[in-house]
Amino acid sequence: MTGLTKDEDVTKLKISDIHPEWTNQLFDKEILPTAIRQGVWNGECAFRNCDGREIPVMMVLISHKAINGEVERFSTISRDITNRKQAEALQESEERYRALVENASDIVFRLDDTGHITFVNPAALRIMGYEEKEIIGRHYPTFIRPDMREEAMKFFGHQFVKRIPNTYSEYPIIVKDGREIWLGQNTQLIFQDGKVVAFQAVARDITARKQIEEELRRNQDVTERLAQEIEIIAEIGKVVGSTLEIEAIYERFAAEVRKLIPFDRIAVNLHDLDQGVVSTVYASGEYITGRQPGDAFPLKGSVSEVVVRTRAGMFSHPLSVEEMDKRFPDHTATIQAGMRSLLCVPLISRDKVIASLHFRTKKPNAYTEQDLRLAERIGEQIAGAIANAQLYAGRKKKEQELKESEQKYRELSMIDDLTQLYNSRHFYIQLKRETERSNRYGQPLTLLLLDLDNFKIFNDAYGHVEGDQVLSRLGHVVKRCLRETDSAYRYGGEEFTILLPMTTSGEGVVTAERIRTEFRKEIFSPASGQAVHMTVSIGLAQYKTKEEMKAFVHRVDQWMYQGKKNGKDRVCRES
Repeated sequence: MTGLTKDEDVTKLKISDIHPEWTNQLFDKEILPTAIRQGVWNGECAFRNCDGREIPVMMVLISHKAINGEVERFSTISRDITNRKQAEALQESEERYRALVENASDIVFRLDDTGHITFVNPAALRIMGYEEKEIIGRHYPTFIRPDMREEAMKFFGHQFVKRIPNTYSEYPIIVKDGREIWLGQNTQLIFQDGKVVAFQAVARDITARKQIEEELRRNQDVTERLAQEIEIIAEIGKVVGSTLEIEAIYERFAAEVRKLIPFDRIAVNLHDLDQGVVSTVYASGEYITGRQPGDAFPLKGSVSEVVVRTRAGMFSHPLSVEEMDKRFPDHTATIQAGMRSLLCVPLISRDKVIASLHFRTKKPNAYTEQDLRLAERIGEQIAGAIANAQLYAGRKKKEQELKESEQKYRELSMIDDLTQLYNSRHFYIQLKRETERSNRYGQPLTLLLLDLDNFKIFNDAYGHVEGDQVLSRLGHVVKRCLRETDSAYRYGGEEFTILLPMTTSGEGVVTAERIRTEFRKEIFSPASGQAVHMTVSIGLAQYKTKEEMKAFVHRVDQWMYQGKKNGKDRVCRES
């Protein structure tokens, strides 16, 4: 792991020579103090290889003390856990990716190295109208309009041969009902062992954009503008597709859109339609009171209310505070800040207006229908980014809730519901840990096995409900009589086990007698006017070094049955 050879003198090395800085600090603050105090430390840390690489390890550090009690040396056992760490990170990444792909509004598909489709997400099936079985296995170019298939195959063939990691392309696709739609797609090569094994693409339906482009091309006066818009839309599309960090998307798209739409201030507001509240989540440019990120204001009487109601963009050129106050009572601060032109478009995702995009400038009559159309197209992309970011945030929240739920479930799976003691499955897990600790450090370990006397007779006479009361009360008595380091388990039926770490059998008898006498004091009233006392027989023994767990439990069990034979209500142990 360290990269040292057997010929190198390792005795001259210090801890700081073979560990990264954070591990050195861990040694000073936790590892060495714990090993000195408790005799051993185990946990995760890291080595620094001679070539500078950091290698995660699971390490056990043991301190060896002289007769006088002073630590004279340390020994360590380390295991490289690089593969495990990489596997955990990969699994987490794959789970996040799978959730995003399955819920994405964009088309996501994968091809093998021959161009045949191996995977499509639900959005692809919805947009193209096919069933999954009609798509999987087909050659992707067969979906492209015939007159452009050869061009597409050359384009993707070039990407494959030249090993170009990412490309962007636009092609017309024939869907199941015969319609033609345009897809703009980012295509990524998938490598394995240095070889291209697949293509992965994320595509968006850009048919509406293509139709607009075709219409604008007929008008030579706007050709240059169209080219600029296409460039900006494509750039914003790349930004949106490159990250889920919404703040980064806001900054990048604001920089791009400034090239064509003039503004002194740009802002994005989120809408809570249930509460009737608007929240500013992004703003750049001129300061407007009450409209900064983190500010919230009523939806009613705002520009946002208009675009929510109409589901369409708008622009306005108010000249005075009075005019602004008349149309939008809650926006007079905008005029007071010197703004004379306003443009706003709704951000719609899954047929719901989730937010609005606002442009403001001090120049009068600054905005046109052309600006409005471009803003609406930009809004389509930004809406998807916001929805995906919200989905991602919600997914992260659900993942955290799931982890907490799993932890609670694990805890519940170890507890017997009736007695609130650990169950037998957890008993064997803990017994293994305690016997290993006893073997390692030579510490005593005592096991108690309790069995209710005449419990079947009680159950037959009074029923299982009353019998459950006895089991529950015994659980409470046991917990009351134990130390924090001890642990008790419902072993099965009316049998219970108790582990007493660092306890000899002689010391264990004290605990056993305390439990036996305390339980005899419990009064049960299974029937009106009756007072019944129950007893337990207890067997106990001390663990023998290297003894098999089953043999240890069996030995204790025999002592418990010896107590039954000797008249019950007693503690039996080896002398």
